[in-house]
Amino acid sequence: MGNHEGYVVLIKKPNDPRLYGPVEHSFSIAVQVNETQYWWGAKDYWGPGKHIDAMQRAMDSVAYWKKEYPNWEYKIWDLKDPMLPILIDWALYEDAGQTADTLSGLKDKYHRRNLSFAVKSAHDIAASVMKKTLQVIEDRDV
Repeated sequence: MGNHEGYVVLIKKPNDPRLYGPVEHSFSIAVQVNETQYWWGAKDYWGPGKHIDAMQRAMDSVAYWKKEYPNWEYKIWDLKDPMLPILIDWALYEDAGQTADTLSGLKDKYHRRNLSFAVKSAHDIAASVMKKTLQVIEDRDV
């Protein structure tokens, strides 16, 4: 389930050890603890030459929140970065995308756009880096 591509924005507020992210509700946006919007991209999504630029969308989100809260720390993370400091609940994301008899046609539109996460321990981050390093070595030797 961790083969998704794209970006997330993580936010640190002053004097608060928790990680936050920008989220999208049906008719508003907010910042939530342990949740963040999933910025994905696609080529020709709305037709030939009409692309969705995931990085640009993430940067636009940071720019929006920075105007309102300039003293918060913002970082855009690539989901493939082994140093990504969060564990994403991909099962919840996938389940949310199930078709349903709702206005959106999805079981849970909120969790299909916004990812729930837990903060990794230092051990988990080190294990992710080691796994990525071994993968690079293995790919090089093939």
